[in-house]
Amino acid sequence: MLQHAQLPYLTNPTLKVAGIIKSIPEHFHVEEIPAYVPSGSGEHLYLWIEKTDISTDYLVRQLSYQLHIPREAVGYAGMKDRRAVTRQWISLPRQCEAKLDQFQLPGFTILETNWHQNKLKTGHLEGNRFRITISECDPTQDSVVAQLLNQIRQSGMLNAYGDQRFGLEDETLQLGHDLLTGKVRRARTPFLKKLSLSAVQSWLFNHYLTRRHSRGELFTVLPGDVMGKWPHGGIFVSEDPAVEQQRFEAREIMFRGPIYGTKMFPAKNVALMRELELLDQLGIATAQFVPFEKIMQGTRRPNLVYLNDLRHEWVDGLLVLDFSLPSGSYATILLRELLKTDQLTEPTPAIGEVGEVAASENDQ
Repeated sequence: MLQHAQLPYLTNPTLKVAGIIKSIPEHFHVEEIPAYVPSGSGEHLYLWIEKTDISTDYLVRQLSYQLHIPREAVGYAGMKDRRAVTRQWISLPRQCEAKLDQFQLPGFTILETNWHQNKLKTGHLEGNRFRITISECDPTQDSVVAQLLNQIRQSGMLNAYGDQRFGLEDETLQLGHDLLTGKVRRARTPFLKKLSLSAVQSWLFNHYLTRRHSRGELFTVLPGDVMGKWPHGGIFVSEDPAVEQQRFEAREIMFRGPIYGTKMFPAKNVALMRELELLDQLGIATAQFVPFEKIMQGTRRPNLVYLNDLRHEWVDGLLVLDFSLPSGSYATILLRELLKTDQLTEPTPAIGEVGEVAASENDQ
């Protein structure tokens, strides 16, 4: 069993609220923030859909089966939670328009249709909006909730990967690790191969964040750190940490940690040493990425996420949170800061039924 990083809390560890998430799917609403809107013309049919208690993967397989098209012909920008009410864009080949009336799936609704020139691809989204209801939460804890949310607004949220990323009993992660280290030679499907190797990259990134925090360097610019403009913009290597530190504290730039791979933008100096040390300590060699270079090209991921629109209210005695996150960030990481537990979501089957990957994930 692979050892997971013990993610730190960025809020006061003695402050927490009691509560339960996802007691019903309607308590977890996710709405995609598209990177663009369909142009109105083209060969690809875009569907703005709502689904309840349905994983994105299951929906894709049903569309493939019922509309008689290859699974790869179905486009989506990101995988969404299963136990939730989610809204997102799906793209289909033009010929599917005539067959849509035949498609049946309980909990699935088409809200809008449009056309576009290109198939929708993974990562074609800005982020997701969330409205999450926490049940069995005492309204007399409002002052604690307010304190915790204020701390999150000030420090930002750790941009770690949630446990659901790694599959039921870590099956997805273990498969990826076995592929990377040569213990197994192939995955059952290309989708599972990509998912499992990506899970290893996520596992490494969580360890990177945890070790950086344990060294007291989570908020400190190191010589050679890879930085990027916030929230979007080009990346560069820190040559003058004192100057970059001021820009970081002004929220102009953000650390960009390693999603390890063959073409990852390199750090330098102390930061590079830290990143290589981590791989060595976890028994991973950079040469092991090469056989999977089409999948594991690597990238850079912000270490922290700021939640400028984070707010809460009480509705009929239930705590409701409203906020948005950039693509690839996990709502469960925010929720664990409030509830002070990692036991937040049901495990995700990986080898058999691949379901939830992330509330806004799969955009590497």
